Amino acid sequence: MRHSETTKPGNRHSTGTTLVTGALLVSASLLVVVLGGCGGGGIQGSAYGTSVEHLVAVDKGLLLYANDYDNVLPETNTWMDALAPYTRDEGLYHSPAVAIGQYGYAMNASIVGHSATAFSDPATVETLFDSTDLRRNATDPTSTEPRPARYGTRNTIAYLDGHVQDQSTVPGASSPFAQSQAHLAAIDAGMLMYSNDYDDVLPLAGNWEDGMLPYVKTEANFHSPAVVKKNPSDYGYAFNSTIAGQPQTSIVTPATTISFFDSTDLTRNATASTATLPKPPRYGSKNTIAYADGHVQK
Repeated sequence: MRHSETTKPGNRHSTGTTLVTGALLVSASLLVVVLGGCGGGGIQGSAYGTSVEHLVAVDKGLLLYANDYDNVLPETNTWMDALAPYTRDEGLYHSPAVAIGQYGYAMNASIVGHSATAFSDPATVETLFDSTDLRRNATDPTSTEPRPARYGTRNTIAYLDGHVQDQSTVPGASSPFAQSQAHLAAIDAGMLMYSNDYDDVLPLAGNWEDGMLPYVKTEANFHSPAVVKKNPSDYGYAFNSTIAGQPQTSIVTPATTISFFDSTDLTRNATASTATLPKPPRYGSKNTIAYADGHVQK
């Protein structure tokens, strides 16, 4: 199925009453399937890693929700209910470090009900975080983050650009590989939002960066940090040619289907087969690889 880049369904937001068109209800149900495998590729082996996985999935759900509602974020004390159609399961709202039946995550009270576009630097705006408020739909100031931190020296914190604490997008704040993971996480989230607006269809081959730019927030995310060190005008990521322009529902196993990846094709809008993955890998023993369910390889 092909589609026009100029035709979008209308998005609506209503305070107190959720107005969702039939088309958007269908999209929401598809997104549950797409996001369902997010945990499969995440950080393993620790409660902190599990908590990162939870907030990665919930934060993507938040962005998808805002995309459907004219960029407006959920309302106070109802955000878990509002995001339910966009996230994998109820278990994602429970911190692995709190007692069974409690929740442990809060939404930042300073952003609820606001337009996501009102924040000039989304990479620095906290959305969801570990909180001492253990209720469902907790909505609090960030001062409720546990002190001392819930995981030794760290709390789990998600941001408005879609990254979670250990996926810092701030140049120099993490290794080039971690920065590249953050770039692909942002691109993958953009792909999901794009397809949600375009009748479940993924971006088209050859112009996916142009089509997704409104959803990815910054052009810099399309540039591999390892590639731009050599030539700032190069890119270094490719979109998997086997899924470009296809409906999400045609992807049988999204958790194992590669969406974006490090590529030897350094052009803008590169659309290629996974045979173009760098050999040897771009980051020592690893390339950066994202999957159609929204997770990025660790």
